[in-house]
Amino acid sequence: MRKIIKKEKINLIHAHWILPQGILAAFYKKFFRIPYVVTVHAGDIFPIRNAVFKYFSRFALQNCDYCTANSSYTKRAVLNILKIKNIEVIPMGVDFNVFDKNKKNYTIRKKFNIKDKFILFVGRLAEKKGVKYLIRAIPNVLKRFPDAKLLIVGDGPEKNNVKKLISELGINKNVIFAGKI
Repeated sequence: MRKIIKKEKINLIHAHWILPQGILAAFYKKFFRIPYVVTVHAGDIFPIRNAVFKYFSRFALQNCDYCTANSSYTKRAVLNILKIKNIEVIPMGVDFNVFDKNKKNYTIRKKFNIKDKFILFVGRLAEKKGVKYLIRAIPNVLKRFPDAKLLIVGDGPEKNNVKKLISELGINKNVIFAGKI
């Protein structure tokens, strides 16, 4: 690893997720004196109930030079584990300079037989992601755009509850599950 670091002239490590990347970055910092940033995505912070995971998470957070969180909710969760000063929220989002909303993506439309307007959800089907709020809003969307579709890309622990809510609202024909990609 030392050879790669020297050859590539690596001067900063950016670790996405506390476990395991953040821990590895902390060790690299100790051994190779390379600063690192850790980005917390929520999925790596909320399952931390185990004392061993909590210890290693604190180790990774204590040693990072900077921490970013994908939401204020995630930032609060990090601060509940360890009061660090160098933390900032940087939401994950879409760069509209790269993705043109006026350009149709016919590949997706063709694959899922979508002819009209559609809403795309990409994420883990977990309560914290708020997909149920989106689903509850779909009947209102359908009042204005009756042929609109909701395309859900992802999987997770709430999948069955999400499907049940869709059935209860009677919007099955307007929701497409693409699954995990």
